[in-house]
Amino acid sequence: MGWHVQLHLRAQELLEIEERLARLPTEFVIDHMGRMDVRLGPTQPAFQALLRLLGTGQCWVKLSAPYRIALEGPPYAAVLPFARELLKCNPERLVWGTDWPHPDVAVVPENPDLLDVLLDWVPDAGMRNRILVDNPAKLYRF
Repeated sequence: MGWHVQLHLRAQELLEIEERLARLPTEFVIDHMGRMDVRLGPTQPAFQALLRLLGTGQCWVKLSAPYRIALEGPPYAAVLPFARELLKCNPERLVWGTDWPHPDVAVVPENPDLLDVLLDWVPDAGMRNRILVDNPAKLYRF
């Protein structure tokens, strides 16, 4: 049917099912940048697994909800190295989202702040257009 699988899971779970995901007969989307523990940095095994999956061309990653993994509020500086590594790995497989209506969080972020974060993460206008327009059009077939 041309559908994909959308996964919202914790980083450790991603590491545990990496091989199974790589064998899926369809594309899949990892939501919230894989819910990484930013204290462990981008070299952590779970993030390296996410990069491997992203590199296959079968995986998409949603650049959404940095507030779920950040150690502080906007501009979520601890998340920046993760975003940059994802961009270096495979920007053609990244999409952006706000995670509105922001369920299960103590402090609801302002959506304009989340868009400002994307401007910091992706300073190149052409790349932002790809993430905001071209990639979603391809993934969601519109």
